Amino acid sequence: MEYVLRHKNNNVYLKRFGDIKLNHYVFNIKDATKFDRRNANSMLKKFKHPENWELKVVVGSDKRKKKRR
Repeated sequence: MEYVLRHKNNNVYLKRFGDIKLNHYVFNIKDATKFDRRNANSMLKKFKHPENWELKVVVGSDKRKKKRR
């Protein structure tokens, strides 16, 4: 499953640029950076106020589902 980080009060999602280690905040969930559960929790701990952020599951991102042909 894939997760995104959402700010509870501002309703923005985290967009992370890996090479530069720069954070942006976007309104659309499609533009947000997708993490697995372990990386999302480690990213959440890096914030100054992690209580303002929540993990949100991306709908339709279940990797265990088989693709239809």
